[in-house]
Amino acid sequence: MSQQWKSGPSPQRLHLCSHFRFFQAVDLCTLLTQQIAIPEERSLPYLIFVTSLGLSASHEEVFVATISSLLSGSCDGEQATTSLLIAAKQPVERYMAHLNSLLHRSAGRHKISTFDLSESFLASPVTQSGEDLYNDLRKRATDFTGSVEEGRKPLIFLDDLAVLTDLGVPSHRFLGSLLVSNLHCLVIGYHGSRDGVGDDLLLHLARRRAELCVDVRPLDTGYSDAIDGQLTISQRHQEHSEDEPVKPTKFHFRAVDRRIQCYYPGASNLVS
Repeated sequence: MSQQWKSGPSPQRLHLCSHFRFFQAVDLCTLLTQQIAIPEERSLPYLIFVTSLGLSASHEEVFVATISSLLSGSCDGEQATTSLLIAAKQPVERYMAHLNSLLHRSAGRHKISTFDLSESFLASPVTQSGEDLYNDLRKRATDFTGSVEEGRKPLIFLDDLAVLTDLGVPSHRFLGSLLVSNLHCLVIGYHGSRDGVGDDLLLHLARRRAELCVDVRPLDTGYSDAIDGQLTISQRHQEHSEDEPVKPTKFHFRAVDRRIQCYYPGASNLVS
């Protein structure tokens, strides 16, 4: 019997989500596990877009928490996955340090291969052009998708799209090729300026295309030594009502021991 990826949040899950407000702190992985719902009949990849605008700290932690919640949610149906992590912003070891324990607990259900773009640059005797990098990345993605064993869902994680753009890669073409591939899901990171000035159209197009967005920004009220910033989770639509917009959920957050703790505004005394 084939295993099924969860097709949507159950009434019990939604009921649990509605009661999170009574807790002072909620783990980001727990929050996202309740919200990521990938219909089994999808013909195109499900896109999760993680943006950090004007906030350097905690970006990788939020990105990895998103991956962890995606893989943890797939365990509901015991669905096996094979993933490719493309690390362009930080060394791949920084991401895998957060993910290795999850992979170990999955006992082989989840597998992740990696490609470290910075390491590739150091190993190359000549500097690659943006077009060369694009061709290399696309070939890697195509080869990866074609190599995934039957019965396993193929996923790609990329952090971050802005770095590829800075390197001259035609990122809109690369993202476009991924969005029409046979992948089951994409998690894409993007780090830009706070006011959006200098961010290309790709940021806005990717956000509109994404089924789920996780946006990280500094606090509106300024600096706090107890809170790292604010985080907004938004969905393009819900399964039962595709035409009605879903109200974004906003939190304050802080990174604690490789975990992202979220607080509903006003529910914590960390921000007065």
